[in-house]
Parts: sequence; structure tokens; C-alpha cells
Amino acid sequence: MALIETFPVTITALKRKRTIRVCLPSDYGKGNFRYPVLYMHDGHNLFSVAASGYGKVWDAHLACDEFARKTGKGIIIVGIDADPRHRFDEYSPWRGKETNKFLPALNMEKAGGEGDKYAAWLATELLPLIEGRYRADGERYMAGSSMGAFLSFYCGFKYPGLFRKIGCFSTAFWFARKEMMSFLKENFDSRIGVYLDVGTREGGEDEAISKRYYEDTLEVYRLLKELGLPGLTLRVAEGAIHDEVAWKKRFPGFLEWLLSDS
Repeated sequence: MALIETFPVTITALKRKRTIRVCLPSDYGKGNFRYPVLYMHDGHNLFSVAASGYGKVWDAHLACDEFARKTGKGIIIVGIDADPRHRFDEYSPWRGKETNKFLPALNMEKAGGEGDKYAAWLATELLPLIEGRYRADGERYMAGSSMGAFLSFYCGFKYPGLFRKIGCFSTAFWFARKEMMSFLKENFDSRIGVYLDVGTREGGEDEAISKRYYEDTLEVYRLLKELGLPGLTLRVAEGAIHDEVAWKKRFPGFLEWLLSDS
């Protein structure tokens, strides 16, 4: 059974406290093994129903246990809790200027803009902390869902070579789609592997939202193919909505892609 440890950190540049949840493989400490590390956003929704924002979780630890049982491959997951007051701010380097046209009820026009500081903290402070504290092998990955996927995608190309593969579940490209597309063209790096997925009912009964998630994901996929990214995967989940239960179902397949030899 995987072991989950928690400890507090401070995001220095933003002067905010945060909880880190580290899921260690079941054989951790039983030998001299070292493990790749997967950094994931919205860490409070990964392992514990009690800590989750909506009473639903990915059960990522159980998926890792099962994957290790089948393949013998273990991985450390570092879940970084989100602050609901600042989640949109921290998960995008750009303001959500276009969001009111798409989701006016969210009133997100002034949200966003702190993503660079958050990403820099993660790259220059959190990574060294984790790699000094745990038996990491130097292989790094990042993943998230929705806005967490948006930030993961950004970090992958902002820090080329730092993360070998990026997992983007139901990415909220709508938050700053034009800015992200421009950024990708200017910062493209063919060394990174990118996993994209999207459900066909991300918006539930709101067909416009579902269409936007689907079309945005396909647009980014087509651009990555055009730019010549070799390590690219797209998965479309028929009927899947935008929640942790849906991402939980897709996570084992993501692990197979992530920890494959390619």
C-alpha cells in the first residue's frame, strides 16, 4: 500500500502557505531504489475524500499501487494543494480577459496573472526540496486537470528539459487560449512528451462548454502535430464529464503512457 505524507510549504514569491501531499510507492525504503516523480496540481483532490473540494478524488495512490503490481514500476506523486481563493490566479500567467465571453458567470476577467511566479517557485524551490528529501531519480513529470492542466502545459514549455512528459486532462485552454497558442509557437520544444485528453460532455448539459473544451483541445493537438512533436497522445473520452471521477478512470491509462519506455 502506498504511503502518503503531508507537510506545509510557503510559496515564497506569493507569500502563501500550501500543503504538499507526497505519495510514496509501497516498496519505498525497502532497498536502494530511486523513482521518477510526477508533480500534480489540485493535490487535495488526489488521495483523500476528506481533503477534496467536491467529495470526489482521483484515487491516484490506488492506481499507482495497481500499476506497480502489474509492471514492477513505482513512481512518487507530489500533489500540490490549491488555494480556492487564488487557484485561477496561480494557474495562469495571463489574465482571463476572454473568459467573460465564454463563462460570464465566473467573472474571471481580472483573474490569473500569477502563473509565472507560481511556476518559478515550483521549478526552483519545490523541485529541489523534493529531490533532496526523497529518493528521486531525476526523471520529472507534471500533470493536472482543467486549470491545473493549463498550468502543466505552460510549465512544460516554459522550462524546456525540466519535465520529460506532461499530462493534460480536460485542459481549460479557454481561459487564455490565444495567449497559450502564441506562447506555444514561440517556445516549442520537441523533447517533451504531451498527453492530451478531453471528455465529450465536459460541460454536462451545456453543449457550448463541451464543444469549447473539445475544439480547443483538438486545436492544440493539431498545432503540436504541425510543429512536429513526436511524443504526442490524444484521447477522447466519450460521454465523460468534467470531474475527478472521470479523470480517475483515465488515470491508469495515463500512467501506462507516462511510464512507457518511449
